[in-house]
Parts: sequence; structure tokens; C-alpha cells
Amino acid sequence: ATTSNGVTINGVLTAGSLTYPSTTGSLNQVLTSDGAGNITWSSAGLSARDTSAIGLTTIANGGDATPNISTPKTYALLSIATTHAVWVTLYNSDAARTADGSRAINTDPIPGTGVLAEVITTGAQTQYLSPGVICYNTATTGITYAKVRNLSGATNAINVTLTHVKLEA
Repeated sequence: ATTSNGVTINGVLTAGSLTYPSTTGSLNQVLTSDGAGNITWSSAGLSARDTSAIGLTTIANGGDATPNISTPKTYALLSIATTHAVWVTLYNSDAARTADGSRAINTDPIPGTGVLAEVITTGAQTQYLSPGVICYNTATTGITYAKVRNLSGATNAINVTLTHVKLEA
């Protein structure tokens, strides 16, 4: 309908090859295209803090697990929380994890070898990283490679939670 104030369209608007939504969206949302002509509302701005958790199978005392953790491709790591005493090391590739496999717990990693972060906890605790650590995957996939060594003194099912902020789309 055309009025003296402009045009009112009831329903969906298609202009050229773009189809716009018929809703108003939510506060701070922006219109985005899927590249195929469909326009939708999506959140804009900075990413919120998020977590990536792994619940491991039972690990014997002194034993290692090598889980792959689903994370953003690139992120700022803020903390690592564990349910038991462990040595957690994060890597940017599976090859880096393999190459670092024989390093002793009291030996620092060689810079540039793919070790992103590591913590040693003495029980169920959260280790805050200050400053935050920039973590990434060299293949630009959403995987962080980890090694978790059980230091609890007994066989346990160990959980590890990473708190992070996404930096790359």
C-alpha cells in the first residue's frame, strides 16, 4: 500500500533477488545475507564468553588421554577448569601434540612448537590465565587438541572445561 508517508508491505518483501524477513528482529540484531538471496536477522557485535567441555573416560593415575575439543577456530582462552588433579596441555595441531608427547611435566615447551597453553592443577579447580591466551588451529578448523594426564593419585573420570571468547568467524 502506498500512502503519503511511504510504502507499507504486508508479508515478505522481495527486492531484486533479495528476500527480506517480515519481522522486526531483536535489540542489536542486524540483517545478514546467506549469499543466496535470503536475508535474516542475526546478532551483531562482540562474542560472549562460552565454554567447551570434555568429559573423559576413566583415566588411570599417571595415564594420559588425548581428546579433541570442539572450540572456535581462533579464541581467547580465559580459564581451564578441571575436576581432579591433572596436567592439561592444549595444542594447535595433532602433529604438535604427538611431537610434545614425551616432554616431562617440569620442562617448558620450546616456543613455536604448537603448545598453546598448559596448566597443572592439584584438584578440582579453575586456573585463570592472565593475560588471556590466543589459541587457534593451524588447519582453521574448530578443534583444539589436548593431552590430559591424571595426577589425582587414583583412577578417575576427569572433566576439563575451557572458558573462551571467539575471535574468528
